[in-house]
Amino acid sequence: MIICKIIAVVCFAVAILYSGAFLEILLNPNEFFGSNATVIQVFAIVMVSTLAGLFFLTRGEQGHRKVRIVWYVSVVAMLLYGICLIGVLFGALDMSRVNHTSIDYSLIPFRTIREFWHAYRTGALSNEIIVQNLIGNIVLFMPMSWFLPILFEPLRNKWLYALTLLGGICLVEVVQHISYRGVMDVDDVILNFAGAMVVFLFIWNRRGIGFLTEHDIIEDSLF
Repeated sequence: MIICKIIAVVCFAVAILYSGAFLEILLNPNEFFGSNATVIQVFAIVMVSTLAGLFFLTRGEQGHRKVRIVWYVSVVAMLLYGICLIGVLFGALDMSRVNHTSIDYSLIPFRTIREFWHAYRTGALSNEIIVQNLIGNIVLFMPMSWFLPILFEPLRNKWLYALTLLGGICLVEVVQHISYRGVMDVDDVILNFAGAMVVFLFIWNRRGIGFLTEHDIIEDSLF
């Protein structure tokens, strides 16, 4: 038990340490990781470390105490995820847009996706860049499908969650546009939304909720 708690603390420390890198980018817009691959790797380290910490922290726990631990850890994990997400979405100032030298929005569905597909077929861009941009947008909001429903029980309803998620993603795109922190692209909305909804439907279906309840991860009343 003690060993599990120590491992959990180490995992959470790693998550906090790496999430600080995103906070540095947010506070210093001119700082970059060097590549999108590095961003994805650091983001993955934060999420995996947090999940591992949650796993070891709840080892041997059961009942209402385990549910409370999961809830409180999820609160902290969402804060770390929020730091990473804000760093990714708003941490880089797009100087080409400030100087009006690039297109700053795309409202035609699937245009950007088709452009990436064409670039893939013609070899105009490296496969690494294409995969990072498309896969990165798909996975970016996936953790939301755990955090929001676990912390806010009404959002376990798929329609309410879908509406909340879509509104949040659209708001992000608008803020990126007006703050010169990115390109407002409807394809980003499509990919972000699709990735998050796949995870939501996988976890928060009748069988998934039954599994979580049976293993004391959620209950009807958290407190």
